[in-house]
Amino acid sequence: MPPAPRSIPRSSGRRPSYRRFAHALMTGRAAVGTAAADRAWAETRACLLGWAGGRPGDVAAASLLASLWTGRSALPPRLGLRAWGFRAFVRDHLPGWPAAQPLPPPLRDGAPCRLGEFGTMQEVGDLEALLRSGRAAYGPASRRLATVLAVGCMGYGHMWKDMGFASRAELRALLTAASPRVVARNVHDMRWKKFLYRELCKSEAGYVCRAPSCDRCVGYAECFGPEE
Repeated sequence: MPPAPRSIPRSSGRRPSYRRFAHALMTGRAAVGTAAADRAWAETRACLLGWAGGRPGDVAAASLLASLWTGRSALPPRLGLRAWGFRAFVRDHLPGWPAAQPLPPPLRDGAPCRLGEFGTMQEVGDLEALLRSGRAAYGPASRRLATVLAVGCMGYGHMWKDMGFASRAELRALLTAASPRVVARNVHDMRWKKFLYRELCKSEAGYVCRAPSCDRCVGYAECFGPEE
């Protein structure tokens, strides 16, 4: 799990060098699971924040990409997007990315998540539709964000950890940027993955909860509380 940053780096007006980013990335990839990797992740994230545009969700996107590129994510190499869509996602959140520099190559072909299992593509599509239904703005950027978050539900653990965020608050920030009206319905602070699937159960997407109601579900208590 990525270490929680003590504070969000403030911009000094200077963009970080790509060389600094590449060095941190190489260090993080070579030392996965060590304290050196933790420091490299934080440095990689700081560089990405230096290229961010300051919009809602950009800090969360920097954490997500830092984790993806240093091998700390349960998501696929392009977050479920096509190659051109992934490049556009990076531009959406990191408009200061050095134009002449390529995106880092993926670490592996697959990832420890449920993508590829029977029925998951329909599941991702239903989650995308749910998130798009609550968006504040329309356009390709909002569709890409919905796809990334839907794919983020395909991990086996807590959603914020699987996606490589520094905290659960970052997941909420990216969800709010993508779908503020859906986020506003989570008035009891349910765990986000459980909340999104509950919303699918209430929709016409074809998901049917086996409990007659949430209050009578034997796993109801597991939907709340800290995600550690």
